[in-house]
Amino acid sequence: MIDWYSLLFLAFCLLLTVIHYVGEHLSESVLHFHQEKIGLSKGTDFLLIRFVTGEVLLFSCYASVQYGAASGFVIGAAGVFSIYWLKKIMMYIIIRKNPRASMMHIFAGLMTSRAFSFMYIWIVLFYVSRLVLAAALSSFLFRHVFHLPNYALFLLLLYVYVFTVLAGTRGIQKIGTIQLYLIYIAVCIVPLSYYLTSGIIKNYSVLADKFPSFLQVQSTQLVSLFFAVLEVMMGQLIVDEYMWRIGLAMKKERMNMIFHVAAFCWIAVPLAVTALFVPFAVQLGGGSSIAGMLHNLFKAPSAFFVFCLTVAFLASFSSSIAISLQSLLRLMEMQAVSRCNRKVLNQSKYYIGFCIVIIVFWMHHCFSIKQMMLFFVMLASSFYGLLALFYLQRQVRLAMLIPIVVFFFINWQWMMSRGEVMVVAANGMECFLSLFIYRIIQNIKKL
Repeated sequence: MIDWYSLLFLAFCLLLTVIHYVGEHLSESVLHFHQEKIGLSKGTDFLLIRFVTGEVLLFSCYASVQYGAASGFVIGAAGVFSIYWLKKIMMYIIIRKNPRASMMHIFAGLMTSRAFSFMYIWIVLFYVSRLVLAAALSSFLFRHVFHLPNYALFLLLLYVYVFTVLAGTRGIQKIGTIQLYLIYIAVCIVPLSYYLTSGIIKNYSVLADKFPSFLQVQSTQLVSLFFAVLEVMMGQLIVDEYMWRIGLAMKKERMNMIFHVAAFCWIAVPLAVTALFVPFAVQLGGGSSIAGMLHNLFKAPSAFFVFCLTVAFLASFSSSIAISLQSLLRLMEMQAVSRCNRKVLNQSKYYIGFCIVIIVFWMHHCFSIKQMMLFFVMLASSFYGLLALFYLQRQVRLAMLIPIVVFFFINWQWMMSRGEVMVVAANGMECFLSLFIYRIIQNIKKL
């Protein structure tokens, strides 16, 4: 048990670094866009703020228990592949299309107005599900590590609201960068300290004797895990408004290097989580539920380990909440910009953001962590099918998006009953093939 006031003090110190940005939104460019192109250093930091979020740490923990020590390498390989694929798409947009366009403008050009309105609702639902999931997991840490009531989560949401909505893009990038460094320090120090104090051979012998399944390589399950991670990560990145803003604001000659360095830095996270979680959490016993795994992880005998892990997880969850909250506000603003005065819109953004915080705080205990996690994963894998839009020669109609919804509900029910990663991989592939076959039909009609 550690003193949670140390985290409160850390949060106040971080907010002091962006206090001069609060309320300083003189124009839309200050709040949402960069006035100059992003270089290598800032570009790498801004990408990693998006890549190293709470869902990445959570899924790495889950995969470590379910699929063993090799899962970290599989998740890392799938993540790097998805990052490279996203880079190719963004470079295509910059070269062939308008590099100043936003994510929604790009998707609006790939589908009809009715299909775009339908997809807009699904993207908003995705952001809300990610907000609620990150809030629920943060609440779980507050209850089980610090034994605090729900008001602790509300303090975390207010902390995110200040540097995301009040301080704007510069606030989220300033604090997000500091939180990114804290995450990397924590996931580096804890595994190294654990193995240096207890020994590698001792941990290996314990795993080989008591948990031999975690050292075995199951090819079929690892292949399913690879495609599931690839589809989920690629699906959520392709509809991430923050990701598109950062990618399209990069210097064209630096984009290759930025994505390569970011991918190299990102792959260390799932490897470090696996190196920590397999011997550290599994040996403590207890089931394979998400809540149970996190509860076991924070039973560490060392208060220093618990503090580092808590900082890493809360920082990653707050980054996920911040990016989702700002992207959600950005989407709402783009829909209302033609109907509202700019000054009124900027002022109402503060109230809308606070209302979203209240709604998320109310919704986080309405569903179980497992339900929200599965809903988020299935929805993200459904967006993997949108990659086919970049290969189509005509705009997609609303009727062609209906199969994505059908596949989502069918596979989600299957996932709730069986809980297999193969269902996630199948859902993403079905959505992609349904739109890709539509492209083939278009080409046949031209013959």
